[in-house]
This record gives sequence, C-alpha cells and structure tokens, in this order.
Amino acid sequence: MYYKEGQIYNSQQAIRNAMKDTSLPMFMNDSLIESLGFQVIVEGAKPVPSDVQTVIETGVMLIDGIPTREYALQDMFSDTPENSVTDITPAVLDVDGVTVITPEVVTVTVISPAKTKLEYETEYLASIAKAQVPAVVTMRQARLALLEATLLDDVELAISTGTDAVMKIEWEYATEVQRDWASLNALSTSLGITSTQLDALFISAASK
Repeated sequence: MYYKEGQIYNSQQAIRNAMKDTSLPMFMNDSLIESLGFQVIVEGAKPVPSDVQTVIETGVMLIDGIPTREYALQDMFSDTPENSVTDITPAVLDVDGVTVITPEVVTVTVISPAKTKLEYETEYLASIAKAQVPAVVTMRQARLALLEATLLDDVELAISTGTDAVMKIEWEYATEVQRDWASLNALSTSLGITSTQLDALFISAASK
C-alpha cells in the first residue's frame, strides 16, 4: 500500500489509475514509485495483547513524515460506550481503489480510559468461577459440604436459635438448597460467610 498527499493507494494499479496521463510500466519497484511522490506504507509495531485483549488496526498515521500502519489494543469485555473503541474511521474506496484520508489522520477515538488490565482479568476469572457454581444442591450435599468446612454446627445453631421461620422450615423439610434463597443469603451474612465463600461451598457440595 502507498501514501500520497492524504490518500492511500491500495495497489500499483490504483497509482496507474491516478496517473493516467503518465506512461508507467506494468510492474514498478519501490524506487520508481517513490520517485513519483508516493511513499510505501510501513508496518507499525503491534502491541502484545493479554488474554482479555485483541489487537486492532487503527489506520495510517504520519510518524516523522513516514506513513505508518498503526495498531492498538482493545479490551474484549468492553460492553459500554465509555469503555470501548468507539470511532474507527471506515475505509472508503473509490472506483480506482483509492482511500481518502486526512494527512494527519488519527482514526481511533477513545472517549474515556478503559478499565485496567487487572480489572478485566479479575472480572474474567470471576465470570468463569461464577459459571461453575451450581444453582441447586441436595440437602445431603449441603450438609456434607458444611461438615467438611467445619460450619455445620454453627449453621444449625444459628437456624435453631434464630427468628427466621422460613429458614427453619427450609432447613428441616426441603430436599434441596438453592443458591438464590434469600433466607440462605441472610443466614450466610449473619455468620460472616461471604458470597464468594458461599459459592465455594456450593461447588464443594456438588462434588459430594
């Protein structure tokens, strides 16, 4: 690809089409093309993505007078306008294969800073872990998991001495335990069990 005066020429044929009044050979080397005032577009450095990023082409920019194809990182999990690449100028080709751009084109505009790499990796790992948490386990599995975690006595004491009648009935008569029970989450909070720890208990229970 070649550059001249704010335009990108995608092939040598595009150059010949633009210079119809000039006799040009079928195959032109870079020296001849440069003598006609065109510059070869060079590849810029590609950044190395993390597991939650991808490399995107952002367009051609003049760097120290040299037209350079630029690349940037885009986060895979950007799902809101303020955290995503939002203004990628489209390439518009005319019939001669010429892309019109401005001489100092910058084709990517990020409205505001995206989340940090650590934030995306944390969210990504959390989403994987969450997907592994069963929605329901049997009461037998729940009790075995609590026993293994040395929490069974604490849970039974809290239920028997508590005022949550719904929790007492569910604990005594239910055949299964659902992760989204409001009474279960309230009980966990009262015992100082975090949501992450409760998820771990469900994962453990499912293996019993």
